[in-house]
This record gives sequence, C-alpha cells and structure tokens, in this order.
Amino acid sequence: MSFRRIMSLALGLAVTIFALTNVAIAQGPALSRSVVLVPKGTPMPPATCEPAQLAQMTREALARTNASRRAAGLAPLVEDPRLSRVALRHACAIAEIGRLEHRGPRGLTPMKRVRAAGFNACFTAENLAAGLYDARRAVAAWQASDGHRRNMMDRRARQAGFGFVHGADGRVWWVGIYAAGCG
Repeated sequence: MSFRRIMSLALGLAVTIFALTNVAIAQGPALSRSVVLVPKGTPMPPATCEPAQLAQMTREALARTNASRRAAGLAPLVEDPRLSRVALRHACAIAEIGRLEHRGPRGLTPMKRVRAAGFNACFTAENLAAGLYDARRAVAAWQASDGHRRNMMDRRARQAGFGFVHGADGRVWWVGIYAAGCG
C-alpha cells in the first residue's frame, strides 16, 4: 500500500472520529457503547418505520423530558405533530443507513427538515440514539450526555417531537427534535 493511500485512510479515520466526538450523537458512555458504524454504501434491510407503540413511547419521551425541564425551572415543551413526523422520518432514515447522522438522506439539516414540514422554526436542536432503548432509557441516556442535555434543556425550545423505529439490525433508533417557531 502506498504512503499516499495510507495517509488518505488515516485522514478519513481522523475526520470520522472528529465528527463523532464533536456533535451530540455519541458523547456519553451510555450512547457510545451502542453505536455501531456501518460504512457508507452498505445496504441495510428496511426498518419498521411505523412501530406499534409509537404514540405511547413518544408521549413517555415528552413526559420524561418535561419532568427534567420542570425540575430545572424551565417551561415544559408541547408536542407538535409536524416535529414528530420529522423525527419519525429521520429515525427511519438513520435506521436504514445504520448510522447516527444529523443530516438526512438528501443532506438536509434538522432546521431544513423541520421547515420543509411546514414548521416555521427559528431554533432547532436534535438528539439521536441507537440501541435497545425504550423511552425511559433513551431520555436517560440523553440526560447523561452534556450535549444532549443542553439540547433538551435549551430555554429557546417551546415544542418537541419524538420518533423511534425498530431497525432491521435489532436496534431501536430514536430522534428527539426540540424547536421554537419564529415570532
């Protein structure tokens, strides 16, 4: 293998490690243990994108998030169905590619995905998780991570939406979106 090829591979690995440690997707030990990287282009079987317990689990995620916010003296978040649809679609997308990524398959950021769904957002934050999580464990893992907790507890957030899917790999993929409308 040539020196140029070795350096290219090393740079690619360094960029991947930097990306994972500098966005709020795998900062806490509870999350990093369950993250499995799948090389780009690896086909994944389809996810179950309409889980049977969706309403119950997302209500629980919102209730647990709001309990933390109230304990910190913050206003509770209100569930917005548009944000929940965006969260569910993104959970399905990341489950199908097998990686936690904040950009969707078309390269859209959380803000752009939320606005495309008809929510006129001036603020968005997004938490991701993958593993054998129920709502209690997903929210607890986010609370244990500084970056995720900052997103959940952001004073600007007024609405939230949650989505989760069962991936074909056996893991449950979670997305929490926190937002505030303009105006």
